[in-house]
Amino acid sequence: AVGFSSVRETDGNFRNRTFIYTPGGRHGIFAAFGGQPGRFVGSRMAPADCDFYSESEFDVGALYDTVKSVVARVSGREAADTLASKLKGAGAQSGFSVLDVIEGMKGRMTIILRMDPGSTYQVGGPRPVAIPAFSALIRVEGIGSSVSGALARSGDLAQSKQGSLLLFTPRSASPIAGLRPVLAVQGKMFYAASSAEFLEECLHRTEGIGTNPEFAAGLAALGPDGNGLTWVSQRFFGRL
Repeated sequence: AVGFSSVRETDGNFRNRTFIYTPGGRHGIFAAFGGQPGRFVGSRMAPADCDFYSESEFDVGALYDTVKSVVARVSGREAADTLASKLKGAGAQSGFSVLDVIEGMKGRMTIILRMDPGSTYQVGGPRPVAIPAFSALIRVEGIGSSVSGALARSGDLAQSKQGSLLLFTPRSASPIAGLRPVLAVQGKMFYAASSAEFLEECLHRTEGIGTNPEFAAGLAALGPDGNGLTWVSQRFFGRL
């Protein structure tokens, strides 16, 4: 069963909700959106003045299992095995298996973005363009060990180690002046950040966006547990 509601609150805004009822538990496509709701642990990494924060649970392996079972029912077990074999071999030349990545993508993905209103990045070319400067981080659980081999083999990336963190930085300069991206792997965790400094800042933060009064009030209205959450500040739209 599916239900929708739109309720006007005292401040004039509307609270819109979608309700999906699965009494037998989540299965099939719905299993891809995670299991039992939990705390949003990624909020600790996001700065209090962050402009965009998103954390969502996923289980791509469950989605793949659903697709494979449908293929088996429609085209037979041999076709399903062929699909698995092709995914297993895809990406092998680069040092990873697409199937391993799919099966490893079970956990949470966190996206953090902080705009810098005081500066811009310059995009080169015949017609240079200035874009708002920002600091960003993407964290994906489950795929770190699956992609680390491919990153280590890439001749375009320089590898270094910082404790348990493997860092991969581009050898050539970024086409966006001022942007110094970095990729990192820590066990099964994969990170992509706008700079090594911002990655370090997020990983070692002790108090995050939870100390932002507006964020805290919004989360209190929804509850501390869930499978997905997105926060966007008013400043984000103004800066764009």
